[in-house]
Amino acid sequence: MWKSDSVSTVFVTHSTEEAMYVGKKIAVMTGPPGRIVEIVDNPFFGIREVKDSELYFSIKLKLKKLIKGIQNDGKKH
Repeated sequence: MWKSDSVSTVFVTHSTEEAMYVGKKIAVMTGPPGRIVEIVDNPFFGIREVKDSELYFSIKLKLKKLIKGIQNDGKKH
């Protein structure tokens, strides 16, 4: 959608893989009241075949650690 119309859209997902495919920037948020903990730039936006890349795994691990930190105590680690 963004490539054809240049329209900004917000998607909400609980899947890191989905976020890495559809998000140019990925905002990791807390639970209610929904504050942004960190915004992660995603160089893999719209690219399907990247799962063998070390950078892909590095970003995915960073996202998972951020989410786990929020689940554990509601704060960024």
